[in-house]
Amino acid sequence: MAKTVLITGGNKGIGLELTKQFLELNYSIIIIARDFSNFELKNNSKIKQIEFDLSKVDEIPNLISSLEDIDILINNAGVMYSLPYNQYK
Repeated sequence: MAKTVLITGGNKGIGLELTKQFLELNYSIIIIARDFSNFELKNNSKIKQIEFDLSKVDEIPNLISSLEDIDILINNAGVMYSLPYNQYK
């Protein structure tokens, strides 16, 4: 039975490389990312693409409830908040 992996930020960088590795292992893949415009694997039938901004924390429960069974979760995406250097404590 094929397994499903959810990769946040699986559309570029390290997440994209993980996506490629799981494709080679014949996994079904769900990718959550903000933008798929330059995603090089966008026509792959084993990949479900969900465009979502994870900084919208209040909307995450609805996103999670819409997902099906996930065997592996890889939290690759990050949200960075930046302050001017003189405001760090």
